[in-house]
Amino acid sequence: MTERIIQILERLTDHKGIGRDTDLLEEDLLDSLAFIELINELETEFRVEIQPTQVSSDTWKTAQGIAELVKTLRETT
Repeated sequence: MTERIIQILERLTDHKGIGRDTDLLEEDLLDSLAFIELINELETEFRVEIQPTQVSSDTWKTAQGIAELVKTLRETT
């Protein structure tokens, strides 16, 4: 799942070489438009519903954190 999320992030940000622990916010890779597109992609790809305001901002810092969120959401639905 993390690898697929990395692929999505690389496509949305047009930045290659994103790793599991790349800080997307510190590296300024995830702007507001890419963030909204990412949520849409995750919801479609993994069939989850994400309420960004209910998720800690730290979750969005890395592909690994995003994968953990998606995994948790999939387990609770």
